Amino acid sequence: MPMGFVGRMAARTAIARVADELAERLADQTEVAIETAVRLRARSLAEGVEVERLLYPDLADDLFLVHLVRRRAKLSGLIGAITAVPSTFPGAGTAVALGSSLADSAAMLYSEVALIVELCAASGRPVDDPDVLTVDVLVVLASSAGVEVPEDLLLEARRGTLEPSAIPHSTLADLNRELGARVVKRIARRRARIILGRELPFGFGVALGGAANYRTMRALGWTATKHLLSLKP
Repeated sequence: MPMGFVGRMAARTAIARVADELAERLADQTEVAIETAVRLRARSLAEGVEVERLLYPDLADDLFLVHLVRRRAKLSGLIGAITAVPSTFPGAGTAVALGSSLADSAAMLYSEVALIVELCAASGRPVDDPDVLTVDVLVVLASSAGVEVPEDLLLEARRGTLEPSAIPHSTLADLNRELGARVVKRIARRRARIILGRELPFGFGVALGGAANYRTMRALGWTATKHLLSLKP
C-alpha cells in the first residue's frame, strides 16, 4: 500500500477525532449562544430591529430582511478579518491563530443565532416566547448545516406548537458535528494562511478571513428567510 495513501488515511482519522472533540465543545457553545440570544437578549435584539425599521421606513418587508442580513454579515466579516490577522505572522502567530479561530467560531455562533432572532422579530414571530423562538433557531441552524429536519417537526414548527425538547437528539448531534467540522476546516484554512503569509502580501489572509464569515452569514440569512417565509399563511 503506497505510503502517501497511508498518510492521507491517518490524517483523515486524526481530523475526524479532532472533529468529534470539537463537536462536543461546540455543543456547549451552541447551547450558550442560543441561551444568550434567545432567552437573555431576544427583546434587546428585537428593539434593535425596531430602530433599524425606523431608520429605513421605505424598505419593503423582504428588502428589510435583506438589509438585516447584510448588516450582520458585514459585522461578522469584520470580526473574521480581525481574528485572521495573527495568521499572517509565522512562528508564535500559529498558536495565536488557532486560539483566535476558535474565538471567531464562538462569535460566529452567537452572531448566527442573533441574526435568526432579528429576522424572526422582523417577520412578526413571537420573540417573547423562548420555546417557539428556540425551535425556529434550531430548524434554521440544522437546515443551514445540511442536517435533515423531519417533516412532521417542520409542520409543528409552522404551527408554533413544537417544544425544543421534541427535536431528536440525533438531529442536534448531527448539527453540532457539522459545526465542529466547520471549525476544523476553518483552523486548517488559518494554518494554510500562516504558510502563505510568508510568500504573499500581508492583507491576503485577512481578506480571506473576512470573506469567509461574510459568505457564511449571507448563506444563513437566506436559509432563515426561506424558513420564515414558509411559516406565513
